[in-house]
Amino acid sequence: MKYLNFIGLLGTLALLSCNFENKAHIETPLIPRPHGIFPMASSFHLNEKTIILLENNDERLVNLANRLKIQLDSTAHTNLKIAQLSEAEGMKNIILLSAYNASERLEKGGYHIEVDKDKVVVQGQEFDGIANGISTLQQIILLQQINGPNPEIVFPDVQMWDEPVFKYRGMHLDVGRHFFPVSFIKKYLDIMALYKFNYFHWHLTEDQGWRIEIKAFPRLTEIGAWRVDENGQKYGGFYTRDEVREVVEYAKNLNITVIPEIEMPGHSNAAIAAYPNLSCTGKQIEVPDNWGVMDDVFCAGNEETYAFLETVLFEVIELFPAEYMHIGGDECPKTRWEKCIKCQNKMKTEGLENEHQLQSYFITRMEKYLNAHGKKLIGWDEILEGGLAPEATVMSWRGVQGGIEAAQQEHDVIMTPTDYCYFDYYQGEPAFEPKAIGGYLPISKVYAFKPIPDVLNEEQKAFIMGGQGNMWTEYMATTDHVEYMLLPRMLALSEALWTRESKKDFDDFNERLQSHKKLLKLLGYNYSEGSFRVKAEISFDTAKNENTVVLKSEQFKPEIRYTESPAVFPDSARIYKNPLSPKNSCTITAGVFVDGKLQREATQFEYVQHLGLGKELKLLKKSSWRYGGETNVGLIDGIRGSDNFRDGRWAGFDGKDILAEIEFKTPTDVNGLEFNYIHHQGAWILPPKSVTVFARKANGNYEQISTLDLKELLEKKDIVKGMVSVECHAEQIVALKIHIENYKTLPAWHEYAGEESWLFADELVVK
Repeated sequence: MKYLNFIGLLGTLALLSCNFENKAHIETPLIPRPHGIFPMASSFHLNEKTIILLENNDERLVNLANRLKIQLDSTAHTNLKIAQLSEAEGMKNIILLSAYNASERLEKGGYHIEVDKDKVVVQGQEFDGIANGISTLQQIILLQQINGPNPEIVFPDVQMWDEPVFKYRGMHLDVGRHFFPVSFIKKYLDIMALYKFNYFHWHLTEDQGWRIEIKAFPRLTEIGAWRVDENGQKYGGFYTRDEVREVVEYAKNLNITVIPEIEMPGHSNAAIAAYPNLSCTGKQIEVPDNWGVMDDVFCAGNEETYAFLETVLFEVIELFPAEYMHIGGDECPKTRWEKCIKCQNKMKTEGLENEHQLQSYFITRMEKYLNAHGKKLIGWDEILEGGLAPEATVMSWRGVQGGIEAAQQEHDVIMTPTDYCYFDYYQGEPAFEPKAIGGYLPISKVYAFKPIPDVLNEEQKAFIMGGQGNMWTEYMATTDHVEYMLLPRMLALSEALWTRESKKDFDDFNERLQSHKKLLKLLGYNYSEGSFRVKAEISFDTAKNENTVVLKSEQFKPEIRYTESPAVFPDSARIYKNPLSPKNSCTITAGVFVDGKLQREATQFEYVQHLGLGKELKLLKKSSWRYGGETNVGLIDGIRGSDNFRDGRWAGFDGKDILAEIEFKTPTDVNGLEFNYIHHQGAWILPPKSVTVFARKANGNYEQISTLDLKELLEKKDIVKGMVSVECHAEQIVALKIHIENYKTLPAWHEYAGEESWLFADELVVK
């Protein structure tokens, strides 16, 4: 066929000006941004005689064509015909869907589109590619409707060449904490497909509810699917086998694979409430209505447990054709196992040294069953503890370290770290947002997500399959709330997982997002306007020997007003235009204004002028990647941390002391040191145990100049942000060494005694 000679055209297109590409992609503001999009000579105008042509009569291709036809007919008031390519009388006034001659240069899921006055041709690398091309056409159609109904559909004069960076682009939904109807699951899948997600992780069982019908164990849905809520009302629900099949088939036609999750051995209270013999105690419990990690888990020493779970998995396998099955494996307390005779006997019989190895035995046994039935196991990163099951895929959520370890062991990995992918976190100021579990994850941070850690070598990087956004619903009782937490952050994640790094730019994305917010409204989705918080970016101007403060907001082209005194805000606030250079310590107060009105509340930054600004800081022990990571300049940038230890201003150390060196460029007199700390026992964060300061003169060694015992700070039980002030006098020194001592483990009276404790510090203020 000669209807498309795309590959030969690519070399020519690559020589076109980058400005042309930029112009084309803004005029066609697609999300995720395509790899290559170039302006061409003429557009295609749809009319009632346009025919959708198919390369073959494959059922999935026919379903895709019908999906496109419904979209076009409802918009343009047409009744388009679908026909086979072999029936075509010519190649004019057509929309052709084809995998024929698809370029081997395209990755799986890749597609290219050619538009001219006579036709629109969508070619894909297999079915996945055609489906992604259809999603692009749907966006083009819908974006023409955002300013009002427009029956005249025009496919713009562009050439596109596009393919995903990652093969796994997933979204998760927890229906255990709160139950949602099939109609909403389909709506969730629709918006996933529009933005080219291809895996739906369906979290079907939890402590608070069992949501899937199992014929062999009817009490799972008779009892386990229901709980009594805080108002004394019966709450719950479940999906019948027919409803599950309906969802799986619906997703399949959207090019989405559904991966079910059946939690084990933890998060299993709903199942235990239905069948108490599956627990270590055998006692009857209720399906809980509170959130958290429960001590009652499946008994790992009871053969009845394995027989039960294998029967459950057998029925689940019948319903889900996906090659993967998620078995959870996270947050499983060992409290019951430690006291259970059956579990202890199982450990002796199997030669297991501890309860972590018992969990590994449990997971490995489940994996063998799944493998024997043609399935692959996925588990949360806790399945690494005690030894990883031979063929398991790890879903890394407690940061990226679990994913790194799994990839280094040559296991496939799906990255879903809390700091970038947990959409149950706040996305704006909590005072103005619906209740959430905590945290702070604005859309700009989601967009910055990079699933592949730099520490991996090229061979290990190949094991990173992609990433996933997680929607845990403890505090989301309604579908509107789920949509609000999902959108538009999901759009940022779609581009993070699809688009090449060289094409990514948040400001550019934000400009396109403005059109997509209108599109979401058109489609009837509830979405967040995002954070109106102002953030400060600090840099030191060595030429001028002064700090500069850049104020930003993730809002599109925001008007920011500020003062250096909170007492006169907002009346005397000035419009921010250029970076600030404060000469003295002050409180910078800034907010986003629309039509002269402050949006939400102002953000305050406590700026501190001190001797450490612009100096070289070395951390002899690195902070956690989540809290400071490799970039430790935040400890001497001039901005103190807020009450929220997740605000990006705090350095956090798990089980380690803080050892910092500050190098001065010229001999300097020092008279004191200050720093703030966090005390939050529920988050395993303890105050410092002690602080010691050393000084060094030119050509000399470090000498101790001050030490301070801080044990009394531990006596305060409330959540606090405190300050430590150290008197230390030294003249004409060239360096300071600061040792802030961590307790390293949680004390005996703590609920999780023996676990590593955290130590947090913010600005190291040198006086």
